Amino acid sequence: MSIVAGDTVLVDIEGGEMQMRSLSQMVARAQPILRRHVPDDISLADKLIAHRRREEEPG
Repeated sequence: MSIVAGDTVLVDIEGGEMQMRSLSQMVARAQPILRRHVPDDISLADKLIAHRRREEEPG
């Protein structure tokens, strides 16, 4: 299962079956899906940092 003690897990019910995955497995699964919708020249991390800095600026 690739889940060890202390891992954060996500549990979902699909088609009457319970599925349990580690958070790192879900992130790895989501990354290629998200990448299809974000141009290669865009860094979401850089955008998030810039957004947070704008929020901290005095208003």
